[in-house]
Amino acid sequence: MPRTIIVGYDDSPLSMRALERAIIETGPDDKIVVLTVAEEALDLVEPRSRGVLGESQAVPALPPEPPHVSEALANARVILERAGREGVLEWAYGDAAGAILDVARQTDADIIVVGEHHHGRLARLLGADPAAEITRAAGCEVIVVS
Repeated sequence: MPRTIIVGYDDSPLSMRALERAIIETGPDDKIVVLTVAEEALDLVEPRSRGVLGESQAVPALPPEPPHVSEALANARVILERAGREGVLEWAYGDAAGAILDVARQTDADIIVVGEHHHGRLARLLGADPAAEITRAAGCEVIVVS
């Protein structure tokens, strides 16, 4: 039965190793989803206080794909092509761990592969360790590449 593998990818050497590991872990029928997250904050909706109560306000469209995201996904495509594999390339705005977990839930992922960024003890205690957060919250196997 085909599996879905989510790879957190930010174009760093560590995320390249994570993508290569995902390729090794997958069979020819498995689906690889490469996700790059732009962590910039967005103000997508204006405060409701500017309109009349009950007045409908259109939510603005997402801004275009940031250049660093386009470059990261193009590089991920090259890695996949070199391995003779296809993959779904996606991107999202927000916090990396949250975005990866959201996509994993939406796609009913079987495996998540992420790189382990080495953070200090204080950063880990404050929740600044995406790999640890993903491992705790994922409802599937998580492979953390270091």
